[in-house]
Order: sequence, then C-alpha cells, then structure tokens
Amino acid sequence: MGILGLITAFALPIIFFRIGIKTIKKYRNESTEKYYFIVALFAAGTSIITRNIFNSIGLLYVGGVHTDLPFWLILGSLTYYYRIPLTANTSIDN
Repeated sequence: MGILGLITAFALPIIFFRIGIKTIKKYRNESTEKYYFIVALFAAGTSIITRNIFNSIGLLYVGGVHTDLPFWLILGSLTYYYRIPLTANTSIDN
C-alpha cells in the first residue's frame, strides 16, 4: 500500500474518533433518542475498527463490500449528524 496507504490506515480511525466524539458531545443535551442513536453508531464503528485491527483484511479491504459498507454507512451517518445544525441552536433573526 505504500506510504499513502499507511497514512490512510492511521488517519481514518483518527478522523472517525474525532467526528464521533464531537458528535456525541454535540447531542449530549439534545433529544435522548438522537443521542443514544449516535452513541450506538459510534460503538458500532469502534467495534468495526477494533475487529479490523486484529483481522487480516484491514480497514480498506479491496474487493469486498461486505466488510467496508457498514463502516462507510456508519461514518456517513455520523458525519451527517455532525454537520447538521441543532434545532435548539437555530434561530431566525428578525
């Protein structure tokens, strides 16, 4: 994989953990359903990363969607909740 692959293998979990922790902090005082959903997404993504550390295929397994797709769906969902504004913080200025 080379140097770029090594950088990606280290950067991808770091990015996931940063987005996940910031999203959990963002929704801590928001609705409990969203908060628990985000915690569940973070836990699922963390378990996939942990499993792949000890697995021979790694995070970026080429040729198999069955291991990559759940991780990318979880990362996309966390990124979505990280990027949308909170309903309590949005106000219309008159």
